[in-house]
Amino acid sequence: MTIGRTARTLTSRGAVIDLHSHLLPGIDDGAPDLDATLAMGRAAVDGGVEAIVATPHVSLTYRNDPLALAGRVAQVQAALDEAGVALRVHKGAELSHALLTELTDDALRACTIGDGDYILLEPPLTGPAPVIDRMASDLQARGFKVVIAHPERIAAFQRRIEMVEKLVEQGCVTSVTAGSLAGQFGGGVKRFTEELLARGLVHNVASDAHDATHRSPALRPVLDAVVAETPELAPWLGYLTVETPRAILAGEEPGGTPPVVERGRGFLSRLRGR
Repeated sequence: MTIGRTARTLTSRGAVIDLHSHLLPGIDDGAPDLDATLAMGRAAVDGGVEAIVATPHVSLTYRNDPLALAGRVAQVQAALDEAGVALRVHKGAELSHALLTELTDDALRACTIGDGDYILLEPPLTGPAPVIDRMASDLQARGFKVVIAHPERIAAFQRRIEMVEKLVEQGCVTSVTAGSLAGQFGGGVKRFTEELLARGLVHNVASDAHDATHRSPALRPVLDAVVAETPELAPWLGYLTVETPRAILAGEEPGGTPPVVERGRGFLSRLRGR
């Protein structure tokens, strides 16, 4: 396997930024209470994370009020500070495609990641997603930028990778889950994540953490394990886990271009049984 374009290097133990986590207590399928939130915060710091975005579900199942999220983040930050956990928490949300037409611009603004104008958009995990590009376009027309959550786990994308290509062409950024690269969601998801990387369709790697152990925010151990298997990815960790999330937090376009893994002797060769 070879890497195309100019790589950016992350120091071997450098701190990273996690764009996707379910850290806020008691409001979705993430941390059930503040103790669990604090445990996740400690796991994040121990796992090399210096800043994390709390992205609770805003969906038909979890109808969280976007306007209340910033206050909840402030409460969690205060609790982490009091507990001596050196983790900076930023606001955000994982917005379901099903709620886009219901939310006002003010509500959407309350869902943006950090101080920027990016929204983490979750397509349907199963079933068709025939208008997801139109939904992204509608968000862009309303003045927002779009991060596509875990595209590697979206069934419609697995059937038609061209859908991801179209979204990226129209200016969307993708954020894959670190556990997908490590095989946590099965071999099929792992292979599709690798295919996305091969086509230059991955801009960010995040935890999508839901707890402190099974789906943990400790990114560094997962990244180390992935690099041990695929060392050619090491030069790109800075782009995927520092540069891109830093830009998104500030509402800026990620600089440069995402990694392109060319066909060769690396994981795509193994994928195809060569």
